[in-house]
Amino acid sequence: MLIAELELPWLFNSSRCEVKKTTRNYLDETLFAHFCLNCHQVFLARFDWVNAGMAQRWQGEYYSCPVCGEAAADEWDTKRYYRSTVGNVERPGIPVPRSMLIRLQEFKKHLRLTVDAPCIAFDEQYPENVNYYRVVEIFHFDIENQRTYFKQTGWPGGSETKEISLPYDSTLTQYSVLRFLRRNSRAWRERKPQVTAFLKKLRETVCRKLYEVKGYRMKAVSVPGTKETGLMVNPIRNLMWRLACPDGPNLKELFSFRSWTGMSNFITRDLLADVMDGCLAGKSYPQAVLQAVGLPDTKSGRRMIAGKPIYALAAAKMLAPVMLNEQGRKAVYDSLMNRWEKWLCHSVVSTWGVGRVFPCEKGMAFFQTAVREIGQSRALALITQLPTDELNDAAEQYEELTPAEQLTVWKNAGSAKKIHDTCVELHWRHKHPYYNLDVPEPIINRLMMQKESLRFYLPKTYHELHAAGEELRNCVGGSYPARMKAGKLCIVLVADDTGKLKVCIELQGDKIVQAKLFRNRPVYEDPVMFDRVKAWAKERKLKIATDDLIRPEKKEPLPQAM
Repeated sequence: MLIAELELPWLFNSSRCEVKKTTRNYLDETLFAHFCLNCHQVFLARFDWVNAGMAQRWQGEYYSCPVCGEAAADEWDTKRYYRSTVGNVERPGIPVPRSMLIRLQEFKKHLRLTVDAPCIAFDEQYPENVNYYRVVEIFHFDIENQRTYFKQTGWPGGSETKEISLPYDSTLTQYSVLRFLRRNSRAWRERKPQVTAFLKKLRETVCRKLYEVKGYRMKAVSVPGTKETGLMVNPIRNLMWRLACPDGPNLKELFSFRSWTGMSNFITRDLLADVMDGCLAGKSYPQAVLQAVGLPDTKSGRRMIAGKPIYALAAAKMLAPVMLNEQGRKAVYDSLMNRWEKWLCHSVVSTWGVGRVFPCEKGMAFFQTAVREIGQSRALALITQLPTDELNDAAEQYEELTPAEQLTVWKNAGSAKKIHDTCVELHWRHKHPYYNLDVPEPIINRLMMQKESLRFYLPKTYHELHAAGEELRNCVGGSYPARMKAGKLCIVLVADDTGKLKVCIELQGDKIVQAKLFRNRPVYEDPVMFDRVKAWAKERKLKIATDDLIRPEKKEPLPQAM
């Protein structure tokens, strides 16, 4: 029985394909082949960017056919729709639909969605020629078995019947003609109410049929289309997923064209397949997730998964190898989900974005080691308080330490930040050899001095000078130790009676060339230290060759206008 029908007499005014360098007779990348859907003529053209008022636009999006004069965009609404009537393809040989007829049919225990689309495809060797195809796609919704199948015929790149229930499957995003039905198409612009009504009818029919055949209720299955996959591919793919997992979450925009690159390290194809198999075996979605990731099936665990977005699979998977009690698992899970909402919200996932939200495998292994060494309550701070990139950084550096150095990390464990800083410091010491700076004794005796509560002294080792640079937040621990050992300069540190560093002074011979406070601020910003350092320089008969020890003159204010 026919349930709904959607006829789109046109999708674009023209189709365009860039002529690649590999094409035999055309070597210029700026050459484009166009097919006018009004007069069915092919022509080649070169376009460039042109100035359009205060901005630029690409000239190829707005032109007139040299044969029939049909415009590629409406002149009255060029600013909004100048891209709306050109169907662009990446390479020759890909069929572009000229029109489309979509039908939804209902049977006893399944639904059939048929897409009939007359298409054209630019010839791969001679772009001035086009090939005509009639592509037919069939989506078979097997309601009884809760699976979906796809078949495409009518062109050389078609596919036989295959199951496409998994979101990882890229068949629709790469080959389906429905991906050309986008918001920048003429069909959406002129048939928007009909397209929206058809999608609504498709959702309602699938939900109703699933309840009639299996007794399952699906709620809130509406998801928007995406820029990359079009208006219908993502809603249909979400229906396939929800058909297999009726009480599962929607895919939304999370699993668009670029999303799997970031999430594939956490939500693998095998994990989704295990979740689907669990749902098809009669388990609820939370039970299937807990079973797939290896967590115990408890009431608190089900509440943890129920109603959460699809990326909660990643957080649940990360909890499995860590030996935590029920309270600890919930704390880590909530922290990971809160980070997602804070940093990325509901946007499309990228590779770098996932790294800011979820710890890597080494990060979770480091956390598990912390649970074993310092206890669960203290180790939870690594997840709940430490940024993800710092946790991953500490894990990688901890892995390269010796067993004795690793033991030092846990002996000195305090806050999560201190654990990270200890790993960084020990790793630096592990990679950089210890050596003395070998400053001559006469120079040390000349420059060292205890003046009231301040102590002027020279660092004796490379590590001591590096630690001073870390404390004062400057670069003195970089290339300065090697130059100091070679006798090219001297570094004098000034500390108060508590041992806290106040000033870092660089000397070349008997000249002071730098005198810096915390974060490389000049000494004259601190009047007390300014006077003490100048008195020390005068007593040691040093020359001042830097503006850091010259107090700037105060500028007189300009006279006010009468």
